[in-house]
Amino acid sequence: MTEPLRMRSALASLDLAVRTALASEKAGVSLGQRRFLGKVNLRGDAGDGQLGRAVRDALGLELPAANRAEIGEAASLLRIGPDEWLAIGGSLADARELSRRLSAALEGHHAAATDVSSGWAAIRLGGAESKTVLQKGCTLDLATPRFRAGDCTATYLGNADVVLHQVDDDRDGSGALYDIYVPRSYAFSLWYWLHEASVEFGLAVSIG
Repeated sequence: MTEPLRMRSALASLDLAVRTALASEKAGVSLGQRRFLGKVNLRGDAGDGQLGRAVRDALGLELPAANRAEIGEAASLLRIGPDEWLAIGGSLADARELSRRLSAALEGHHAAATDVSSGWAAIRLGGAESKTVLQKGCTLDLATPRFRAGDCTATYLGNADVVLHQVDDDRDGSGALYDIYVPRSYAFSLWYWLHEASVEFGLAVSIG
């Protein structure tokens, strides 16, 4: 009898559930995987009014300005290039539906919406030393206010091309919070790079 297919996250072989039990309570860095998020790549002319309308109808969001993210109840939209955005939904089913709705609304226009959920992994980095860890392998100046909550960019981190999104600022000394989107084929090596860069500060591991 054939067993049903089971979804496996990009970092499943690391057995993060076991590692969470060993997490340091005084860790300066927290590192976790955000599993099975929906991701849709959107390409089009930012000046095309139909593109803006399609995004508002499908996501309830406005097209964000350069290097900014718009956050909604059902999805987030990150602008990662002059004519490129990454929509993030809470599940793989969300991505399929968003891709379908956007494609239908943009039919006949020079634009495309593609479900890329299986091609990207998402890693969440937080803690008081999170920014210090990123600056070890990212040439961008991430100091506030140059890079702040709601900012996002395509950049190079450690050993991989990534999309970096600052989710929240350091409001109380607990550190800034980041989501890092990385091509699935680089997820394993980037995780180990982040792990090694974080160890000196104490590291807590989580799964989501």
